[in-house]
Amino acid sequence: MKYQIIVFVDGSNVSRLLLNYINKVKKFQIKLIILSPNCDIKIKKQLRLKYKKKIKVSDLKNIKIVDKMSSFLCDMIFSYYDFKIPVNILNSLKIGGINFHPSYLPYNKGRHSTFWAINNNTPFGVSSHWMEEDFDTGDIFIQKRLKFDKFENAKIIYNEKVINLKSIIKKTINLISEDKFIRKKQRKIKSYHYAWDIKNLININLNKKIPNTKFANLIRSTCFDKNTGLYLNYKKKNYFIVSKYKVKKTRPIKEYDIQLLNIFKNLSSKKIIKYKIHCKNYELNIVSKIQQISYSN
Repeated sequence: MKYQIIVFVDGSNVSRLLLNYINKVKKFQIKLIILSPNCDIKIKKQLRLKYKKKIKVSDLKNIKIVDKMSSFLCDMIFSYYDFKIPVNILNSLKIGGINFHPSYLPYNKGRHSTFWAINNNTPFGVSSHWMEEDFDTGDIFIQKRLKFDKFENAKIIYNEKVINLKSIIKKTINLISEDKFIRKKQRKIKSYHYAWDIKNLININLNKKIPNTKFANLIRSTCFDKNTGLYLNYKKKNYFIVSKYKVKKTRPIKEYDIQLLNIFKNLSSKKIIKYKIHCKNYELNIVSKIQQISYSN
């Protein structure tokens, strides 16, 4: 007997791997593919062309599709998706829905899990879990905890998480294809982050002191690409500071607080700023590009 399923994808590389892998497993019959509104237009076209002959591809803008899904009486949903799936669809499933999340649940539910794991010193990892009405709260199917040294940047950590999440996806699908349904209660802790929560930390107040390790973590967690970094206001002007650094291991030293005004003074005359942050057993050598902007993100 084949399982009748619906697949929700956001168009990312991970979600397309999920879709491709499910499509190859004979145990599953995909009845519908739902694309995120945020899915890139080119990716949408590619997916529609690839699957339209055998599988209907749509989105949740179509109310008729939502009603139709509730009446499908499908067995399961698989999801790597960035919006809430209507509860009436989840309730209509014979078995349930599985979501894949790039964090070690219950830590760092929601958005920017790598950023929060670095800044809150919580575990890194990847998970597959059963879906509930609330985001990322259901029983754990399987997960993997990842360990890093204390100086990797967000890009390195995220890429490693993606590799392991792809492995979790394949393992989860294989287990379900063998009729193995794992449920492990997820611990209840408050660790949910919205997309906009990050703004409170990356907008820097120069008039306050900050522990050196905390500031180092802010640099590490925003070191992803040329468009990620910190925002600050200095003399009524707004600046974007690109996060980029190299690491040097050192002997352990005592913690101390940084007065950021000493580092970022006279910004209007600079395009690049160089400084060091010493932590317990390593040193960040930072070379940041400075960009004046008309607003602070």
